[in-house]
Amino acid sequence: MSRDKKLAIFLVHGKKQTDITPIKEEGFKVEEYTTCMEYFYDKNKHDIPGILVIDVSAIGYSIDETLHKLIDSGFNLPIILMSSKTNYPSTIKTVRGFWDAGFKCITFISKSHDKLLAAIDRSINHYNGKKSALGFESVDYGFKSLSDREVEILEDVMVGEPSNNIALNFGISVKTVEAHRSRINAKMRVDDVADLLHMYLDYHAL
Repeated sequence: MSRDKKLAIFLVHGKKQTDITPIKEEGFKVEEYTTCMEYFYDKNKHDIPGILVIDVSAIGYSIDETLHKLIDSGFNLPIILMSSKTNYPSTIKTVRGFWDAGFKCITFISKSHDKLLAAIDRSINHYNGKKSALGFESVDYGFKSLSDREVEILEDVMVGEPSNNIALNFGISVKTVEAHRSRINAKMRVDDVADLLHMYLDYHAL
């Protein structure tokens, strides 16, 4: 797609730096930060249109402190949250924290160059006021094809409940929970929790 190169990428990647070469090769200006604190106190970024990309492990503050700072600053840019540990309940709860705080223009991805560039494309569409290319009919069909038990398990997964807790909640084995989760992914045509959570949040925002 034709990308808006005027948008900067504000990348908070922590101590373990992200290879930004593919992003720069696409023509974007990239500003790098080790923590969210550095980003908040960088006065040079004010009034610059862009996309905030955060490695979840590099938030630096507690999630509540980070959200309060974003809210207090009147932050309104698209946010991409990425993680190499998308299955971790704490990671899912962090993403839900952003969503529940009112930041609806977020994308959650597993950490890879291809997924990051695709997420940047989606965020640019959000920034320019374009509807997400969600494929509503196929996603709607996927959700409606879930069984009642699969819906119940999906709801627990989407708030960050680990499989062992879900198993206890429903009086079933962890193996059975994992089988349900595998069928949910197959019906929704996703490969990981990051894609599923992004689809779930986008769908429920429509």
